[in-house]
Order: sequence, then structure tokens, then C-alpha cells
Amino acid sequence: MFILFKTDAEFIKLLGYRFDNDFLKNDDICDIFSGEEYRKLMQPGGFLSKDNPLNISFSFNTDGVAPFKSSNKQNFWPIFLVINELPPRLR
Repeated sequence: MFILFKTDAEFIKLLGYRFDNDFLKNDDICDIFSGEEYRKLMQPGGFLSKDNPLNISFSFNTDGVAPFKSSNKQNFWPIFLVINELPPRLR
């Protein structure tokens, strides 16, 4: 799925999702924001804090597959890259 943003301002507003929800005060595990390392990065002065609202992190996934059973030389490795700070409806 590809998402097009009309303006940079629209994209920047969507990145604020992590600040609109109070992930740091809740102990529930609901998203990447619930992780211990991510919480450290969101603390004041951290790489992903409100001090640096345009900094983002990615989840990177890949998995290989041979498109033909008889072929050992041909492989297909799709790469999936997700911006973690976007709201779940856009991921």
C-alpha cells in the first residue's frame, strides 16, 4: 500500500500521533511505543522526544522466497519498511 500526502504539513501532523496519545504513562503493551527502549528514546532530550518531532524510526522486514520450485538460483526478497510513528490506520 502506498500513501500520498497532499502536503508536508499533513505528514508532520500525522507524525504527532505518538505525542497525542499518552504512551509513556500507560503500562499496557499496545504498540511499539510500549517498548522499554522506545520509551527511553521518547524521554525529554531523547532522539524521538517532543524536542525532535521530525525524527522517526522504522520497522524493517524481509523474507526470501524461491518463485519456482525447480530453481535454486532465482530468489525474490521483498523489503517492507514501516514508519513506526504513523497512526496504525496508515501502517
